[in-house]
Amino acid sequence: HMFNKYVGFEIGADYLIATQNKALQTARLGGDIVYNKLTTKASNINFFPALRLSVPLNKSISMYSRTGLVIPLVSVIKERFTADGYDTAGNFRKLDINTEIKNRFTIGFAGAIGFEIKVSEKMFFFTEASAQLLNVWSKSGKVTEYEINGKSQLGSLQTYQKETLFKKAISTTSNTGQFSSKPSESLTYQSAFHSVGVNIGLSFRL
Repeated sequence: HMFNKYVGFEIGADYLIATQNKALQTARLGGDIVYNKLTTKASNINFFPALRLSVPLNKSISMYSRTGLVIPLVSVIKERFTADGYDTAGNFRKLDINTEIKNRFTIGFAGAIGFEIKVSEKMFFFTEASAQLLNVWSKSGKVTEYEINGKSQLGSLQTYQKETLFKKAISTTSNTGQFSSKPSESLTYQSAFHSVGVNIGLSFRL
């Protein structure tokens, strides 16, 4: 919504499906190749309130800037750990673990600068360069699948093995396994959702 031809307020939302990140470690033991592989994939629903400043260049074209906040309403990171190797008893096994990590509420910053072309009274074509600065902190984690040699072993895990609460600080009283019926506790960690890019599309004005 534009209060006048120079100043307005903008609300946006998006759904992020990030590409997968993979980390792989391999080694040869005797005649066998063993490996550990971790695959992560994030998804976010983000909300963007922002102040918009516009400079008309002529009747149809304007240059504008947008400065505001990025607020992740839903932020989830899914991890899959797979491994071929030997357990402590010397038995060869295939391990497959899926974990879902939920993140804490946080706020970041977003901005853009671009040009828009008036298509009709309410519709505009735009092209812009944009940037986002957002760090999220882990809140909780839960193992959703746990397979050994293709067979589910999830039911055999105790609560502290399946669930984790990520804390800003831990102490000697934190649950690191001594309370099997409660989630384990660990230090929270940060994941970056920064981005820089070019956007092209249509905008609609109220």
